[in-house]
Amino acid sequence: MEVVLQFLDYIRFEKRFSQHTVLAYKTDLEQFVNFLDPTRNLLEVNANEIRSWLAEMSEMGLDFRTIKRKLASIKSFYKYCKLRSFLTINPASLLKGPKIGKLLPEVVPQLDIKKLYSKSFDSNSTFSESRNLLIIFMLYETGMRRAELVDLQLNNFDFSRKSLLVFGKGQKVRNIPISDELITRIKRYLLIRSESFLEMSYHFFLTDHGKAIYPRMVHRIVDQKLKEITLTQKRSPHVLRHSFATHLVDGGADIYAIKELLGHSSLTATQIYTHTSMAQIVEMYKKFHPRSGSE
Repeated sequence: MEVVLQFLDYIRFEKRFSQHTVLAYKTDLEQFVNFLDPTRNLLEVNANEIRSWLAEMSEMGLDFRTIKRKLASIKSFYKYCKLRSFLTINPASLLKGPKIGKLLPEVVPQLDIKKLYSKSFDSNSTFSESRNLLIIFMLYETGMRRAELVDLQLNNFDFSRKSLLVFGKGQKVRNIPISDELITRIKRYLLIRSESFLEMSYHFFLTDHGKAIYPRMVHRIVDQKLKEITLTQKRSPHVLRHSFATHLVDGGADIYAIKELLGHSSLTATQIYTHTSMAQIVEMYKKFHPRSGSE
C-alpha cells in the first residue's frame, strides 16, 4: 500500500531511523498484512484484528520480546496514519504487549576478553584477518552499536585527539575516546587495507571485495571470533556492547559517563548495567560492616 511506503519514508528521512530499524518495521508490517484477509484494507483494521495477530504469534511460540517489538511497529504505523489524518482513531493505541521480565544482559567474561588480545595482526596478516579482529576490538573498546560500526567512515577518526565521532540513533552525535593501543591497531589495518585495495573508499570497514560491510556480515564475524574464546551462549555485536558497559561499571566508572559513551537518551536504559556491581557491593558489606557476620 502507498501509505506503508509513505510511513517508511517518514521514519527513514524525517525520524532518521537506521536502515536496520526501517527494514525491521517494513518486515513487521508485511507480516501483519499477510495475516489479514487479502481483501482487508490496513486503514480499516480494528483492535481485535491486531489482538488476533498477537495471539497467533504467541501460539507459534515467538519470543515475548519479538511480539512486543512487532506491536511497537504497528503502533508507530497507525500513530503516523492518525498524524497524517488518514485515520481519526488509532486502533492500536490502547493495546499492550505481553509483559516481559527484565533480563540481565549477557556479557563475555573479562578473562575470555583477554584471550582476544593475545591474537594480534601485523603487516603480514591478511586483510580479512586484520579487519575481523579490529571489528571485535572496536566493538568492545567503544561500545558502539552494530549499525554505527557499519556506518563508520575514514573521516570519523581524529587520531590527534584520540577520539572517534559516532552518529547514533536519530543522528545523535557523540565522541568516544580511543586508546593508543587501538589507534595502533587501526593504523595497521589501514596500511593493510591500502595495500589490498588501490581504489580508496570513504567507508572504514570493507568486505573482501572492497565494498562497504553490512550488518549480517558483522554479526557472522563476531559470532565466529567469540566462539573461539568463550562459552558465552549469545555471541553478537550487542553482547560486546553489553560487555563494554558492564566492565566499565565493574571497574567503578560513573554511570552518567557510561550513558554518554553508549549514546543512551535516558539514564534508565543505562541502569540495567548496575546489577553487575552487586557482587562487589556484597563483598564490601561483608568486609566493612560491623554487623555483617563475616568475622
